[in-house]
Amino acid sequence: MGKKGGLIVLFAACSLMGFVALYASGACAQTGQELEFDVPVKLEKANVVFDMGHSVLNGDMPFFLGDMDLLATDLRDWNVKGQTIAVFHGDAAYLVLYDDAYDANRHVQTDREVHTGNPYAKLITGLMEQDVQIELCGATAAGQ
Repeated sequence: MGKKGGLIVLFAACSLMGFVALYASGACAQTGQELEFDVPVKLEKANVVFDMGHSVLNGDMPFFLGDMDLLATDLRDWNVKGQTIAVFHGDAAYLVLYDDAYDANRHVQTDREVHTGNPYAKLITGLMEQDVQIELCGATAAGQ
């Protein structure tokens, strides 16, 4: 199977598992039963790219940081080979700035003084410690 075919199969499997998990979570909550899979799946290799162009927040937390952390933890626990890369650009780029640059960016964006430092730095560092490669878009960096 070629690279394109493998990606299609991976996409279809992930979509099916997501649908089953979503459907089963509602059904299990109603019946009190646990979710069981009849066909065990062993993921051996995964190359994942997160395109972080928008900062969608859940309260003050960009929800995708939690998703990346969960995925990186699962891939490590399952001994999956591969690489995970997160490319930050657009209005999500400020999440990877060091403290002084973060404060300056937030000052420009909000038109008020900000002296908090980057509250997401610890999360980003934790992702890097889990071998998630963090990238800042060059065009976004140059434009800022």
